[in-house]
Amino acid sequence: MKTYSLLGILLYFFCAVSFISCDKDDSERSEDSTVYYVKYEAKGAMKYNIESVTVSTDKGSETITTSKQRSWTQTYGPVSKGFRASITAKGGWATVNIYVCKGDEPFALKKSKSNNVGNSNTSTSASYTIDY
Repeated sequence: MKTYSLLGILLYFFCAVSFISCDKDDSERSEDSTVYYVKYEAKGAMKYNIESVTVSTDKGSETITTSKQRSWTQTYGPVSKGFRASITAKGGWATVNIYVCKGDEPFALKKSKSNNVGNSNTSTSASYTIDY
């Protein structure tokens, strides 16, 4: 009789432990821990080269001299929600693009700007604040 009651208690305990679930799924992340990555792109028009590119990074502003390149691309991060991504390209009648990805998701174009006026030394700027 004691064996059956001990087995019953153990079976009850096993069933109770088996059906207990966590409050949150492990695959869910809290909004505070979500990271973002920013990809900047600058392209000169036709045969024109970009002279320099200035971007905002997680460590501050960074200027890259690109005097012999028609295009330039670089990814920065991780950054958090509220980060203000900005890019300025000098020369080449540039087109600048800002792409953002959230965690492991693919990059999405968030801002694009072209400059077709002035001379080839004119700067082109764009900015985007991460808010999703």
